Amino acid sequence: MTVVSTADWPLEGPRVIGLYGAFATENSYDAAVAAYPASDAPPVPKALGRSPGHGPPTVQKSVWKAAQRFVEVSTAVLGARCGPEVLRQLMSETAYQEFTQVRTLLASDGDRPGSARLSSVRMRTSERVEIVAVLRGARRDRALAAAQELRGGQWWCTRFQLV
Repeated sequence: MTVVSTADWPLEGPRVIGLYGAFATENSYDAAVAAYPASDAPPVPKALGRSPGHGPPTVQKSVWKAAQRFVEVSTAVLGARCGPEVLRQLMSETAYQEFTQVRTLLASDGDRPGSARLSSVRMRTSERVEIVAVLRGARRDRALAAAQELRGGQWWCTRFQLV
């Protein structure tokens, strides 16, 4: 068991002592973070395995939901439950061509996806996201990868690939 103390932080506020494992904490880390406004939030201690300023930015809930919705609609179009024009307004010309090629190949193969599970959403910048999902077909599963950019307040698919 590791005890992490944040008493060394140069901040006023509640002292946080977190215990790894199934034990309760004196003050939970979430409660301590909630005590500070977002701009004054303390850095995450290195002892928790996350050093401040490193790694990809945290994915916001709204970004995750937008990615999930894109995957659901893509699965419906690839599964021939709705037409491709549904996604036409959300894709660049290159991405739409890639998408229609994949759709044609799946139609000739006969193994259309029935459901999808969003596996990963990574924010490369505040306006660029990469999405990975698993599409379940009757005979085999496939991986969907897409890149999206935020343009005019809307997520726009710039690349689409199905493996």
